[in-house]
Amino acid sequence: MKTGAIARLCRTLPFVPLLVSCGGISIGIFFSTLDRSVHSGVDTFRAVVVSEPTAWATLWSAHTSRLTPAPPPPLVDFSTRTVVAVFLGPRPNACYAVRIEEIRTAPDRIVVYFTERRPGLHDVCAQVITTPAHLVIVERTGLPFEFIKTN
Repeated sequence: MKTGAIARLCRTLPFVPLLVSCGGISIGIFFSTLDRSVHSGVDTFRAVVVSEPTAWATLWSAHTSRLTPAPPPPLVDFSTRTVVAVFLGPRPNACYAVRIEEIRTAPDRIVVYFTERRPGLHDVCAQVITTPAHLVIVERTGLPFEFIKTN
């Protein structure tokens, strides 16, 4: 299949793009955001996969610990779903952010690609300590997860 044909195929299948990569095919996984914040209560870098309710309640409690009153955790059906999260830890200003950009399944693992936004040369940023986080939900799988920072 020619490169142009692959690109056309990817545009016609927005939720299941196929890419030939590193000797195999990877398939994009649909995910939706549960929360994205610059003031998480999780104050260390963490890349987390949560597959059961008790761990979810603990993670959500830590994540929302700076909010009063803390909101209840979003409902997650852990029989069919998994929570994936990236917490950057402390950053020196409000221009920092984290975003899970893409999640792909490979033959032997799930790969989570995330980016860290940093202030640009001419950005004006509030001088406040932030703790950026992005939490998403994906379909449950038995495969291990790998996190890759892409910038």
